[in-house]
Amino acid sequence: KGLVAVIGDVTGHGVGAALLMAAARSSLRAHMRHQADAGKLMEAVNKDLSADSSGGRFLTLFFAHIIPQSSSFDWISAGHEIALVFDPSNDTFTELDGDGIPLGVDATWRYKASKAELPPGGLLVAYTEGVREAKNASGERFGMDRLKQPIRAAHVRGSLAISEQVLADWRKH
Repeated sequence: KGLVAVIGDVTGHGVGAALLMAAARSSLRAHMRHQADAGKLMEAVNKDLSADSSGGRFLTLFFAHIIPQSSSFDWISAGHEIALVFDPSNDTFTELDGDGIPLGVDATWRYKASKAELPPGGLLVAYTEGVREAKNASGERFGMDRLKQPIRAAHVRGSLAISEQVLADWRKH
């Protein structure tokens, strides 16, 4: 029980990438009904995707299971971008950088969940690599520092305000 948050990114574009994402969503939803352990859940999804994946396609994924009435959550990164936990009380970020590989690469990979704490008033921020990797006309990447600025500035206004500010800053960059 609890809230599950998932963000993923498939390699490539087009129909093949869309089909892999659809397969991942379907597998995740099917296995969640029967598997409470986050590591075992990722292993089941990984086996499904590894069996179906062809042409070098794979999926990075960040998974968080947020436990109600608790400040802790379990998380796994399957080769995904570093997630952030922002603590507004001391203006710090904790980076959640997992050691899992992308889903669909190796059917035998073992995933293990990590635990993290969400500080009072804190935020969990997950994103895809297109945010940090975007380059401006000079070839300069948007980067982690530019991503953190709107989180700091807009955190008191909520997730929609943060998303809008990140997007505005990203477009300006």
